[in-house]
Amino acid sequence: ESITGAPCGFAGPFGLKKGSVIVIDEEINNSEYWITGANEKDTHMANVKPGRDFIPDVVANIRSVQVGDKCIKCSGDLKIKNSIELGHIFKLGDKYSRILNAKFLDEKGKSKFFVMGCYGIGVGRTLQTLIEVFSDEFGINLPVALSPFTVAVVALNMGNEQIVALSESIYKNIMNMGIDVLYDDRKLSPGIKLKDIDLIGIPFKIVIGNRTIKEKKYEVIIRIDNTKEIYDNIESLCERVRELSKIETFL
Repeated sequence: ESITGAPCGFAGPFGLKKGSVIVIDEEINNSEYWITGANEKDTHMANVKPGRDFIPDVVANIRSVQVGDKCIKCSGDLKIKNSIELGHIFKLGDKYSRILNAKFLDEKGKSKFFVMGCYGIGVGRTLQTLIEVFSDEFGINLPVALSPFTVAVVALNMGNEQIVALSESIYKNIMNMGIDVLYDDRKLSPGIKLKDIDLIGIPFKIVIGNRTIKEKKYEVIIRIDNTKEIYDNIESLCERVRELSKIETFL
Protein backbone atom coordinates (compact mmCIF):
# COMPACT_ATOMS: atom_id res chain seq x y z
CA GLU A 1 0.00 0.00 0.00
CA SER A 2 2.89 2.38 0.68
CA ILE A 3 4.02 1.98 -2.92
CA THR A 4 0.72 1.90 -4.83
CA GLY A 5 -1.61 3.74 -2.48
CA ALA A 6 -4.17 0.98 -2.97
CA PRO A 7 -5.37 -1.80 -0.66
CA CYS A 8 -3.98 -5.27 -1.22
CA GLY A 9 -5.68 -6.88 -4.20
CA PHE A 10 -6.04 -3.70 -6.19
CA ALA A 11 -2.39 -2.86 -6.96
CA GLY A 12 -1.41 -2.18 -10.54
CA PRO A 13 1.64 -1.08 -12.54
CA PHE A 14 0.47 2.52 -12.94
CA GLY A 15 1.47 5.75 -11.24
CA LEU A 16 3.92 4.13 -8.86
CA LYS A 17 6.20 6.14 -6.63
CA LYS A 18 9.59 7.14 -7.97
CA GLY A 19 12.15 4.41 -7.45
CA SER A 20 9.60 1.59 -7.72
CA VAL A 21 10.69 -1.38 -9.81
CA ILE A 22 8.23 -3.42 -11.87
CA VAL A 23 9.28 -7.05 -12.23
CA ILE A 24 7.30 -9.45 -14.41
CA ASP A 25 7.70 -13.07 -15.41
CA GLU A 26 8.76 -14.00 -18.94
CA GLU A 27 5.55 -15.93 -19.53
CA ILE A 28 3.40 -12.93 -18.61
CA ASN A 29 5.50 -10.61 -20.76
CA ASN A 30 4.60 -12.66 -23.82
CA SER A 31 0.85 -12.53 -23.15
CA GLU A 32 -1.42 -10.08 -24.95
CA TYR A 33 -3.67 -8.46 -22.36
CA TRP A 34 -4.05 -8.49 -18.58
CA ILE A 35 -6.52 -7.52 -15.92
CA THR A 36 -4.72 -5.60 -13.17
CA GLY A 37 -5.51 -3.45 -10.21
CA ALA A 38 -6.04 0.26 -10.88
CA ASN A 39 -4.41 1.36 -7.61
CA GLU A 40 -7.85 2.32 -6.33
CA LYS A 41 -10.11 0.43 -3.96
CA ASP A 42 -12.61 -1.88 -5.71
CA THR A 43 -11.26 -0.90 -9.13
CA HIS A 44 -9.51 -2.95 -11.83
CA MET A 45 -8.18 -2.21 -15.30
CA ALA A 46 -8.87 -4.46 -18.30
CA ASN A 47 -6.87 -5.00 -21.52
CA VAL A 48 -3.60 -3.90 -19.94
CA LYS A 49 -0.68 -4.66 -22.23
CA PRO A 50 2.98 -4.63 -21.18
CA GLY A 51 5.11 -2.41 -23.39
CA ARG A 52 2.13 -0.27 -24.33
CA ASP A 53 0.47 0.66 -21.04
CA PHE A 54 3.54 0.31 -18.85
CA ILE A 55 7.20 -0.59 -19.22
CA PRO A 56 8.54 -3.36 -16.96
CA ASP A 57 11.95 -2.74 -15.42
CA VAL A 58 12.88 -6.42 -15.16
CA VAL A 59 11.66 -9.39 -17.21
CA ALA A 60 12.87 -12.66 -15.71
CA ASN A 61 11.99 -16.28 -15.16
CA ILE A 62 10.78 -15.85 -11.59
CA ARG A 63 7.68 -18.02 -11.36
CA SER A 64 7.92 -21.54 -9.98
CA VAL A 65 6.41 -24.14 -12.28
CA GLN A 66 3.47 -26.20 -11.13
CA VAL A 67 1.91 -29.49 -12.18
CA GLY A 68 -0.24 -28.92 -15.24
CA ASP A 69 1.73 -25.96 -16.61
CA LYS A 70 2.40 -26.07 -20.33
CA CYS A 71 5.85 -27.00 -21.61
CA ILE A 72 7.54 -24.07 -23.35
CA LYS A 73 8.86 -26.44 -26.04
CA CYS A 74 5.94 -28.73 -26.91
CA SER A 75 2.96 -27.30 -24.96
CA GLY A 76 2.49 -30.63 -23.20
CA ASP A 77 1.29 -30.79 -19.61
CA LEU A 78 4.07 -30.61 -17.04
CA LYS A 79 4.46 -33.47 -14.57
CA ILE A 80 6.70 -33.20 -11.52
CA LYS A 81 8.47 -36.29 -10.18
CA ASN A 82 11.13 -36.83 -7.53
CA SER A 83 14.42 -38.12 -8.90
CA ILE A 84 18.00 -38.77 -7.85
CA GLU A 85 21.06 -37.80 -9.89
CA LEU A 86 23.18 -40.94 -10.21
CA GLY A 87 25.54 -39.69 -12.90
CA HIS A 88 26.42 -36.56 -14.78
CA ILE A 89 28.41 -35.28 -17.76
CA PHE A 90 30.06 -31.86 -17.99
CA LYS A 91 31.47 -30.17 -21.07
CA LEU A 92 34.69 -28.46 -20.00
CA GLY A 93 35.47 -26.93 -23.37
CA ASP A 94 39.10 -25.97 -23.96
CA LYS A 95 39.66 -24.34 -20.56
CA TYR A 96 42.09 -26.98 -19.31
CA SER A 97 43.49 -28.03 -22.69
CA ARG A 98 44.69 -24.44 -23.16
CA ILE A 99 46.38 -24.52 -19.76
CA LEU A 100 48.02 -27.85 -20.62
CA ASN A 101 48.67 -26.78 -24.22
CA ALA A 102 46.98 -30.01 -25.33
CA LYS A 103 46.35 -29.86 -29.07
CA PHE A 104 45.52 -32.08 -32.02
CA LEU A 105 45.62 -31.73 -35.80
CA ASP A 106 42.24 -31.64 -37.52
CA GLU A 107 41.49 -33.13 -40.96
CA LYS A 108 43.02 -30.03 -42.57
CA GLY A 109 46.20 -30.31 -40.55
CA LYS A 110 45.33 -27.31 -38.41
CA SER A 111 46.35 -27.34 -34.75
CA LYS A 112 43.44 -27.01 -32.32
CA PHE A 113 42.89 -27.37 -28.61
CA PHE A 114 41.06 -30.45 -27.40
CA VAL A 115 37.47 -29.96 -26.28
CA MET A 116 37.29 -31.77 -22.97
CA GLY A 117 34.50 -33.31 -20.98
CA CYS A 118 34.14 -35.31 -17.80
CA TYR A 119 31.60 -37.67 -16.35
CA GLY A 120 30.96 -39.22 -13.01
CA ILE A 121 28.87 -41.95 -11.43
CA GLY A 122 27.94 -41.66 -7.77
CA VAL A 123 28.68 -45.16 -6.47
CA GLY A 124 27.57 -44.40 -2.93
CA ARG A 125 24.51 -42.54 -4.14
CA THR A 126 23.65 -45.45 -6.45
CA LEU A 127 23.66 -47.84 -3.49
CA GLN A 128 21.55 -45.43 -1.46
CA THR A 129 19.05 -45.28 -4.31
CA LEU A 130 18.90 -49.05 -4.60
CA ILE A 131 18.25 -49.33 -0.88
CA GLU A 132 15.50 -46.72 -1.13
CA VAL A 133 13.81 -48.56 -4.01
CA PHE A 134 14.51 -52.15 -2.99
CA SER A 135 13.76 -52.35 0.71
CA ASP A 136 10.99 -53.33 3.09
CA GLU A 137 10.36 -53.40 6.83
CA PHE A 138 12.96 -56.15 7.25
CA GLY A 139 15.84 -54.38 5.50
CA ILE A 140 17.45 -54.24 2.07
CA ASN A 141 15.94 -56.38 -0.68
CA LEU A 142 18.46 -56.27 -3.52
CA PRO A 143 17.95 -57.92 -6.93
CA VAL A 144 20.13 -60.91 -7.74
CA ALA A 145 22.18 -58.95 -10.27
CA LEU A 146 23.15 -56.30 -7.71
CA SER A 147 23.50 -58.21 -4.47
CA PRO A 148 27.11 -58.89 -3.34
CA PHE A 149 26.01 -62.43 -2.44
CA THR A 150 23.36 -64.49 -4.21
CA VAL A 151 22.68 -66.92 -1.39
CA ALA A 152 23.51 -67.30 2.29
CA VAL A 153 24.00 -70.59 4.09
CA VAL A 154 22.95 -70.14 7.71
CA ALA A 155 24.03 -72.71 10.30
CA LEU A 156 21.61 -72.22 13.19
CA ASN A 157 23.61 -74.16 15.79
CA MET A 158 27.39 -74.02 15.54
CA GLY A 159 27.63 -76.34 18.53
CA ASN A 160 26.13 -79.22 16.56
CA GLU A 161 28.79 -81.01 14.52
CA GLN A 162 26.27 -82.46 12.07
CA ILE A 163 24.81 -79.03 11.33
CA VAL A 164 28.27 -77.54 10.86
CA ALA A 165 29.42 -80.37 8.56
CA LEU A 166 26.27 -80.21 6.44
CA SER A 167 26.39 -76.41 6.22
CA GLU A 168 30.02 -76.44 5.13
CA SER A 169 29.31 -79.13 2.53
CA ILE A 170 26.44 -77.15 0.99
CA TYR A 171 28.52 -73.96 1.13
CA LYS A 172 31.40 -75.59 -0.75
CA ASN A 173 29.10 -77.16 -3.34
CA ILE A 174 27.50 -73.82 -4.15
CA MET A 175 30.84 -72.01 -4.16
CA ASN A 176 32.26 -74.60 -6.59
CA MET A 177 29.34 -73.81 -8.91
CA GLY A 178 30.73 -70.29 -9.23
CA ILE A 179 27.93 -68.69 -7.24
CA ASP A 180 28.63 -65.96 -4.68
CA VAL A 181 27.67 -67.48 -1.36
CA LEU A 182 27.97 -66.27 2.23
CA TYR A 183 28.42 -68.79 5.03
CA ASP A 184 27.13 -67.50 8.36
CA ASP A 185 29.09 -69.48 10.93
CA ARG A 186 28.78 -66.97 13.76
CA LYS A 187 28.03 -68.32 17.21
CA LEU A 188 24.90 -66.25 17.66
CA SER A 189 21.22 -67.02 18.19
CA PRO A 190 19.23 -68.24 15.16
CA GLY A 191 16.98 -65.18 15.32
CA ILE A 192 19.87 -62.72 15.09
CA LYS A 193 21.50 -64.59 12.22
CA LEU A 194 18.31 -64.84 10.16
CA LYS A 195 17.41 -61.20 10.79
CA ASP A 196 20.90 -60.07 9.76
CA ILE A 197 20.68 -61.93 6.45
CA ASP A 198 17.35 -60.24 5.70
CA LEU A 199 18.76 -56.88 6.77
CA ILE A 200 21.69 -56.90 4.35
CA GLY A 201 19.50 -58.02 1.46
CA ILE A 202 20.82 -61.39 0.26
CA PRO A 203 18.15 -62.70 -2.17
CA PHE A 204 18.14 -66.33 -1.01
CA LYS A 205 19.07 -68.17 2.16
CA ILE A 206 19.50 -71.83 3.03
CA VAL A 207 18.79 -72.59 6.67
CA ILE A 208 20.43 -75.59 8.31
CA GLY A 209 19.16 -76.56 11.76
CA ASN A 210 18.14 -79.50 13.91
CA ARG A 211 15.03 -80.15 11.82
CA THR A 212 17.18 -80.34 8.68
CA ILE A 213 19.26 -83.11 10.22
CA LYS A 214 16.23 -84.94 11.60
CA GLU A 215 13.93 -84.79 8.55
CA LYS A 216 16.60 -84.62 5.83
CA LYS A 217 14.66 -81.85 4.14
CA TYR A 218 16.57 -78.90 2.70
CA GLU A 219 15.05 -75.45 2.68
CA VAL A 220 15.74 -72.37 0.57
CA ILE A 221 13.94 -69.14 1.45
CA ILE A 222 13.33 -66.45 -1.18
CA ARG A 223 13.86 -63.04 0.39
CA ILE A 224 11.44 -60.92 -1.63
CA ASP A 225 8.27 -62.68 -0.50
CA ASN A 226 9.61 -65.01 2.21
CA THR A 227 8.43 -68.10 0.33
CA LYS A 228 10.04 -71.43 1.25
CA GLU A 229 10.98 -74.25 -1.08
CA ILE A 230 11.75 -77.72 0.33
CA TYR A 231 13.96 -80.31 -1.37
CA ASP A 232 14.63 -83.95 -0.58
CA ASN A 233 18.35 -83.95 -1.33
CA ILE A 234 21.31 -81.61 -1.52
CA GLU A 235 21.71 -82.07 -5.28
CA SER A 236 18.20 -80.77 -5.97
CA LEU A 237 18.73 -77.91 -3.56
CA CYS A 238 21.97 -76.81 -5.20
CA GLU A 239 20.49 -77.10 -8.68
CA ARG A 240 17.62 -74.85 -7.63
CA VAL A 241 20.12 -72.32 -6.30
CA ARG A 242 21.86 -72.43 -9.68
CA GLU A 243 18.55 -71.62 -11.40
CA LEU A 244 17.79 -68.79 -9.01
CA SER A 245 21.25 -67.29 -9.48
CA LYS A 246 20.59 -66.85 -13.21
CA ILE A 247 17.56 -64.64 -12.73
CA GLU A 248 18.40 -61.38 -14.49
CA THR A 249 15.24 -59.41 -13.84
CA PHE A 250 14.72 -57.50 -10.62
CA LEU A 251 12.80 -59.68 -8.20
